[in-house]
Amino acid sequence: MNRSLPFVAYDMAASTAVHAVLGPIERLRIWKSGSRIAALDERMGRWQPPPRRPTSQGRRFLVHAVSVGEVAAAGALITALGETVPELSVILSTGNREGRAAAESLRRVCPAIEAVTYLPWDRGRAVREWLERMAPEAMIVVETEIWPNLFRASGELGVPLFIVNGRIYPRDAARYALARRFFSRVLDAASWIGVQSIEDRNAFVRMGADADRVEVVGHLKADSPSREAEIPDGWRARIEADPSPLVIAGSTHHPEERILLEAFRELRASLPDLRLILAPRHPDRAVRLRRRAEAMSFSAALWSSGPAPDWEVLLIDRIGPLAALSGLADVVVIGGSLARRGGHNPLEAAAYGRSIVIGPSYEHFKDVVEELNEAGGIRVLPMTDDPVEAIRVSLLELLADSDQRRAMGQRARDLLRSHQGMAERYARSVMTRLGTPDQP
Repeated sequence: MNRSLPFVAYDMAASTAVHAVLGPIERLRIWKSGSRIAALDERMGRWQPPPRRPTSQGRRFLVHAVSVGEVAAAGALITALGETVPELSVILSTGNREGRAAAESLRRVCPAIEAVTYLPWDRGRAVREWLERMAPEAMIVVETEIWPNLFRASGELGVPLFIVNGRIYPRDAARYALARRFFSRVLDAASWIGVQSIEDRNAFVRMGADADRVEVVGHLKADSPSREAEIPDGWRARIEADPSPLVIAGSTHHPEERILLEAFRELRASLPDLRLILAPRHPDRAVRLRRRAEAMSFSAALWSSGPAPDWEVLLIDRIGPLAALSGLADVVVIGGSLARRGGHNPLEAAAYGRSIVIGPSYEHFKDVVEELNEAGGIRVLPMTDDPVEAIRVSLLELLADSDQRRAMGQRARDLLRSHQGMAERYARSVMTRLGTPDQP
């Protein structure tokens, strides 16, 4: 397939970025952290896949999920695919360290996953050779990771490409549409695109996707499995033994932790036994946040240090436990919604029947939040110049009324259950288009 000028220019820019910026940064990170040098080989596309499993069907899929939430959704999809193809073999690629850690955890409980790797940086020759070595029967991208060279390589090599749980953030839709001629050729590689909502379908079509290949299915994350096992017994016993009210704020960003800590300090005047768990979106920020909490005279602990007595603020500095910890909370606050980051996924908290509070910035999950709000399963904070007071008032009301919390949580859980079954629908759509190995 001939490369047009826009693709040549893109490939040159990607290669320059890798050699001048991304590669040196990765080397510096490896040197500072003492992490695996193999990670750089994976990023450069030099990773060697394991030999194919000696199964009768020998069906190998490549599934890509960029970070933690997408990996959880991928787990539900891979489980559903495995029920259709019992001897399925999956290579799971991720895009960042948090996603890589989540993927390794998933691999331990999901026998269909034979290997985990980083997705290579998007240089044309590197991703093509990487895909050739892997030789998957299909490539499945969870949500929206649109890499032009990777997509083009799948088309050139005849690897069917599927986007599942697709979505386009509102802030990105206009930029994609401006480059419609370019992205229409990129998306030509997609055999089928299953999206979360009609708004996502319209956005994909505006950016150049074939309307006949874009279908509204729903939120795959509604089927993401619960993960109670990711709370060590010591921590679980410590948290459950304390009857004090507990608030968890998950996937938080700067300056949300400051807002929450200030609100927490004011709330403790009325609720002196109140505890707070903060799980920053980037766990390496937890040490700095512990120092901030201690500077505010709180007794603070790090999750990685093991079960600590008498803590008031607990900082989660590991990937994995947040979803299961939500099941132990009285109220869950959704991060990214106070800091105008578009909000994070409220469905995990809904799965545990928790009462949920979210800030005014939730455009990344707009349809989910609006549906939960209409059902009375979430508290949406107003846009205000004083977010500390807004979160304080909302939490105080909920913490004082256990009946209201239980009712909210039950309505959220009921709504989530009405959306479950998405993984099976996505898996069925993929397999219908792939057919059997001898009848593509």
